Amino acid sequence: MEFDEAMLKKPFVPSLIISVAPAILFWFFTKIHNLLYLNIQMILLYYDFFIMKYNKEIIVTVSYLFRIKVDEKYLLVYNSKYDMEMYQPVGGKYKIFSFGYEKLKELGVNFKGDDQMDKDKSTENDIRGIILGKNIFKFIEWFESGKGREISVEREFREELIQSKILDIKVFPYANVVFCDSKIFYKNEDPYHKKPIFKYFEVFDIKLNDQQTDFIRNLSDKKEKKYIKLSEREIKHIQSISRGVSTNHPKLADDNLSAIL
Repeated sequence: MEFDEAMLKKPFVPSLIISVAPAILFWFFTKIHNLLYLNIQMILLYYDFFIMKYNKEIIVTVSYLFRIKVDEKYLLVYNSKYDMEMYQPVGGKYKIFSFGYEKLKELGVNFKGDDQMDKDKSTENDIRGIILGKNIFKFIEWFESGKGREISVEREFREELIQSKILDIKVFPYANVVFCDSKIFYKNEDPYHKKPIFKYFEVFDIKLNDQQTDFIRNLSDKKEKKYIKLSEREIKHIQSISRGVSTNHPKLADDNLSAIL
């Protein structure tokens, strides 16, 4: 085999740098963009809670959501806790225990349960309540510590998918979950409670094996009472035409869906 001496003399390192530079630059600017977005969001929250709503009551909720996606369609379940057709991602609010209230008091946070919400056994001890705006970051600090609150995300998976018989427990003996992201949604006034509302979501992907993927794929694409499968395009279309308008389309839990898309 003959070698071209001119080729051997070509500078290898500069060529390598040129070839990988676009990937490095893309990674760098992506990181900068994400950091700027996160910091700007936190700065705006800090301004709103520490200046505009320092001693005002706000509603806080903390939930976990599952992103279950097969063939570009998301599996959504019917929310039976409300007298309306509302489909949302599988998931629900974390629970707080007595030790959690104690830890919050140690941080100087008075967390009051939301008395305006209809409660039953399924919503008892949900992390949904009222705090003062100045305590929002202490509240998040407590939640992220994991002390005195529910850690596992298995409960809602079993209640909404296994006990409802949407999925077969033989095929889905447990949920193989991977944490993806935290999302924050904030509104200046919740239409029902007439107070600002702060929603904190943790989003998990469910890793499916081939058998589980086929099982979900074979679920009907038609709207069922218990569940529905929709693509991102279909979800956004329904959201765009349904806000404040009565339509024949299924009602969707907008914030929950926006968190997983």
